[in-house]
Amino acid sequence: MYPECKKCARLKSSKRKSDNKKHYKKYDKLYYKKHKKLLNSRYKEKKLKNGKKYRQSDRGKEKYKIYGKKRQEKKHEMYNIEWENCKKYFDYKCAYCGLPIEEHYFPYKDEMKLCDLHKEYVIDEGKNDLRNCVPACSKCNSQKHVKSLNNWYNISNYNYTYKRYYKIYQWIRYDHKKYIMPKRRYKNQRMTARIKEIEISKVSKT
Repeated sequence: MYPECKKCARLKSSKRKSDNKKHYKKYDKLYYKKHKKLLNSRYKEKKLKNGKKYRQSDRGKEKYKIYGKKRQEKKHEMYNIEWENCKKYFDYKCAYCGLPIEEHYFPYKDEMKLCDLHKEYVIDEGKNDLRNCVPACSKCNSQKHVKSLNNWYNISNYNYTYKRYYKIYQWIRYDHKKYIMPKRRYKNQRMTARIKEIEISKVSKT
């Protein structure tokens, strides 16, 4: 027999958990590792069910309109080879939670479809190219939204690890320079054409 009702017991346990985040985080991670397949399948089912309801609601329709307009205005200026190298650098996993690309499913037409990782802006109003881009799963991409990296991805975030944070920092600050290609002179210019232009200009100068 419990000395309090169910509601009070839940409030007490949630308060205890919020006061001892570090302690419970270890147990949560262990539980996730043991029951990874089960939890992921439950998440997929829930996402498919709730996503369909939200899209059909008035609020959802309005939000998706705003999101669509924002996406049209903001386009990533990068070549396919740059994006491929970016994913390779992060081992074809989400830069924030480590979800592999082969487990990245997204609800599409009443079913869960395997999708590519999202091109995620680390700084929301920053550059549109490789310097400001990391691969992210749909969950992390939507959770981060317009928040800054340090405000969102810190110790209070369930998926946070210093190793992943440092890797993102290294990519944004230094390592992207190894993979960045010469920029297009005009819209949708092919990379091979741009490289040829650069070579011709070098020859003409000499």
